Amino acid sequence: MLLSTIALYVGAPIEEESERVVLRAILSILEERAAPATVFANLHIGGRQLDFVVCTDLLTLVIEAKGVSYPLRGSYNGQWSALTRTGRWKPYRNAYLQALQAKNVLRDDMRVHDASLSGYPNACVMFTPALPIDSDLPRNNHKVSLNDLGELSALIDQRSTLRWSSDRWHHFAEAHGLQRIANADSSFDTRLLDAEQSLLRYTSAFAATYGPMATRYVPDIYDQDGQAYEIGDIEVMLLQERSDLLIRGPSGCGKTLLSHCLANRVLARGIVPIIIDCKFFDGQLATSLDREAALLDLQSAAALIAAARYMSQPIAVFVDGYNECQEASRGQLTRALRAASVRYNALIMITSQIDIERPDLLPLRHVSVGRPSNELKAKIANINLSSDTSLISLLEAATTGIEADLIGQIGREIPQSSSRFALFDYFVRRKLGDSATEGIRLLSAMAGRLLDGMTFSLSIREVDRLLAELDLLSSTLRKAHSSGILNLRGDRVSLCHEMYLNVFATEALVRQKGFAEDTILAALAVPKYDSLHTFIIGAIEDESLLAKILGRVSDSKLLEACLIGECGSAARHIVTDAIVALPARLVEETTRLRFEVIADGWWNVAVTPDSLTTWSDRDFAFLSVLAAGMTEGRWIKEIFSAVKSMDATLATEFRRLHPDAVEKQVSIRSGLFAITYLFGSERVGLTHIVSLLHGGFLNSRRTSTSTLAASLELAWCDVESPGQLYLALTLSRLAYEIRGSFARHVLPYLQPERWKFLAHHVRLDLLDYAHALREVPDYIRQGYVHALQDLLPDLHPLLAQTAIEALSGLGALQEEEDQHVESVRLQIHETLSLESAEASGLAWAIYNAQFDHPFCNAYIEVLEELPPQKRLLLLRLACEGAENDAFFLSSLIDELARLGDRLAIPYIIRWTYLPAQQSMLPQQAIETFIAAFVALGTLEYDLPAEIVRFGGQPNEDALLACGVLYHWLRRRDTSSVLQESQASLAFDVLLSSPAVAVGALHTISKSISSFRGRSVELVRAFPVQALEISRAALLSPNIQSGYFDGAFFTNHAETLKFAINIIGKYGSVCDLARLRLLVDNSQTALAALSAIKSIEERRQ
Repeated sequence: MLLSTIALYVGAPIEEESERVVLRAILSILEERAAPATVFANLHIGGRQLDFVVCTDLLTLVIEAKGVSYPLRGSYNGQWSALTRTGRWKPYRNAYLQALQAKNVLRDDMRVHDASLSGYPNACVMFTPALPIDSDLPRNNHKVSLNDLGELSALIDQRSTLRWSSDRWHHFAEAHGLQRIANADSSFDTRLLDAEQSLLRYTSAFAATYGPMATRYVPDIYDQDGQAYEIGDIEVMLLQERSDLLIRGPSGCGKTLLSHCLANRVLARGIVPIIIDCKFFDGQLATSLDREAALLDLQSAAALIAAARYMSQPIAVFVDGYNECQEASRGQLTRALRAASVRYNALIMITSQIDIERPDLLPLRHVSVGRPSNELKAKIANINLSSDTSLISLLEAATTGIEADLIGQIGREIPQSSSRFALFDYFVRRKLGDSATEGIRLLSAMAGRLLDGMTFSLSIREVDRLLAELDLLSSTLRKAHSSGILNLRGDRVSLCHEMYLNVFATEALVRQKGFAEDTILAALAVPKYDSLHTFIIGAIEDESLLAKILGRVSDSKLLEACLIGECGSAARHIVTDAIVALPARLVEETTRLRFEVIADGWWNVAVTPDSLTTWSDRDFAFLSVLAAGMTEGRWIKEIFSAVKSMDATLATEFRRLHPDAVEKQVSIRSGLFAITYLFGSERVGLTHIVSLLHGGFLNSRRTSTSTLAASLELAWCDVESPGQLYLALTLSRLAYEIRGSFARHVLPYLQPERWKFLAHHVRLDLLDYAHALREVPDYIRQGYVHALQDLLPDLHPLLAQTAIEALSGLGALQEEEDQHVESVRLQIHETLSLESAEASGLAWAIYNAQFDHPFCNAYIEVLEELPPQKRLLLLRLACEGAENDAFFLSSLIDELARLGDRLAIPYIIRWTYLPAQQSMLPQQAIETFIAAFVALGTLEYDLPAEIVRFGGQPNEDALLACGVLYHWLRRRDTSSVLQESQASLAFDVLLSSPAVAVGALHTISKSISSFRGRSVELVRAFPVQALEISRAALLSPNIQSGYFDGAFFTNHAETLKFAINIIGKYGSVCDLARLRLLVDNSQTALAALSAIKSIEERRQ
């Protein structure tokens, strides 16, 4: 910039980007006004450095320039603080004092030249481009103002009480040895100019590379902790709230596209984005960063980071596909990202199908990306659903954004009846072009070889031999690789996407075995072919054969895949026709069903066996698919008709059985309802449907909330009977996003005249609906409040508790809760004043009320305001008074340990004794047991001999050994834990009975909530020993299911899968043979395949 009306004097080259930005803004404003002015930059006076002095005939303005991207806090006096990426506040120089001292130094120096001067210069701290939100700094005063760059023009328009003419400023410059320059660029350090050019090259290359990808982004709605977020909200989380993010979702749902779009958005905001592809992460973050920098026209990542720091531009690291990183390297990647976050104050955003390893190192806010809706898939594919009706069924078959995009490319070229198999086959043919026939021969042969060998990659030598066997040229392999279908990594060759593997493994299977009915059914029964089922059905083009096969299938998941179109339109029609016939059979069932009064049953009634309808396993599979269809708004009207018929039967049966019930002095109204809709015979069709819907056992694939909403609105208008009401409430709960729109239909049933005739479980669901009600018009909210208040006096205590919680959620008890604060304070005061044994029980009740009380917020508020010593005393008393296997006890123990309360040790010790094997709350018992050992370790307390006493039952010794190891992990580094005699003995116990040890480890993993990875901490801390135990356990014919008796803890298959998962995570190629033997077992096939894949990925 050449200067015409401005005299610019520079004391030293400008090295900071923030100062350069401010200087250019100053010069631009002054040049635009074309008035004489003098500007000093980077000068030293009286031992102090001044960033800028702007001088006109009316103004002398001292400017302290600050480029910050993180919140600041401080006052007029003392040191300021800056919030780092880790959430800690670090010292930051007080810019207010800097500017104040600078203006005073300038005034004093001016008075040296002219003692008659009076007044002061103006002064400001200029933040570029603006002071970050959430900053907490003092307000402006007459001495120094704090301003954003956009306010500079107004500051230059002001007057100061101290000023000079331009001649006097020229003499001032000569006196201080300042040189006038005519071109503003000459004032900048050459390193700054080099950094600017480097960043310009990088950002231009970035925009050219990733910008076109970002333009393909189609807006969607995401879930962040239960809240609906759009991309703009996520951008706010990144840029304003400065949150590190984990974008999590299934394969093909658009995570990468969202990441690239956000990367381009932050680039437009002056942040330097760096993308890391986790597939190529080799354990060194620097290598991955260098690779990306080199692709975008820079020599190295170090040069990029140095340039960004020179230019005061923040860095954002976008980590794409964390789950594709080799398992052994994931923890290393997390640590490297943590280091980058701290060292460079970098934003971190990760996309993944899984959680990250060591989440304690890198706190992330989670954003969930779901499967795309039909509307979103249509936008991705650029299809108009109202006009392109022929493509709707094909679009419904797609479950990922990738597939939707694929349909947009080829959907009009292939028949509407296409299955997912045909879709991908055609897509690959398009990519291979003239080499399609040879290429598919090769891909099918490779996939078949992979399937037979239960492996996920072949060596390049095996592929060469395969080419020779098939008499194919090497150009076929090169074409498949260049088309993005095959991946070459080192000397290993694999298919790029599991969909390709499934499609061509299916093709290999049908080429080898043909399409005979029994052959296909036999293939569907093989566990290792589980992931191929929908592709096998989709590959069948003979519709008569397809009907025969589906007529013998009883796999509900496969039938549901047929229903939604994954297997083609012919399969969908066959399944739909079978389902359409079911409601009539359900109605017939309701007319035949009869009950009897029993004196010793839980519900006082039972279904009469000879009144049951015969349903086959295949029928029940179709009933499950029907239930899944209802979550999408289908067949609701038909099932409501069946429920109405069932309710009529129940009413008739109630009248018939009432005299017998009176004679036996039992009530049967709620019992009839319960065994019909919730806990009845497993062989009742309607019970099967309603229990699936109400129990949440369905993986809903809702394609459109609006479709379900429209069907539900009609259903609510037709509700006439208790069962219909119960089903409507159940479906409304599934449609949680729109449940409030049905509030007007639900409210009348809370009126006493209707309420008194309802069964117990209908009442429970009505109160649950009211409890979850949010964002309804005020008149409806008031209606619920009045109705619940009217019901409350006569409710059973259990129902009354839910009603009170519902009233609290509706805001009706806020005044009472505020008043209850004083009552809680009094309770705590009296409890701490007691010297009797009663105090501990009261303290436990107070602690527990934070989590389980209608006015829990009052208890939380009072406990948080307690002085530290009183709070500690209350917590200690609560631990003393806690009951066996209580909820929230482990949290109390953890808090006492965190606070370092050694006086609580006598009360914590009692929880280190083995839990009762018939515990009513087994998960809580384990969580408390482990928490006690962890706490004693944290408090550096030596475990007494009577606790570490082995020699009991094997499962008891194994659980105790785990507790001892948790204890020592808090007292020693992992590498030195086994040097302790107790820990060494504990591991000897585990290794002596590996089949039992795996059961204990599995019990712990499924009992402890995910608190900083505690549930699997032993496995992560001692992977070598955990691997040894798991390997040995697989060789044992009697693998122990766990510590407890009872159905929840006696699933041997789950324990076996737990051991397999450990082998998959830490094992080596020597484990592959053993794992492949487990692939033919239906209980272990999926876990074994996953483990094989993990091991093979690590060896590549």
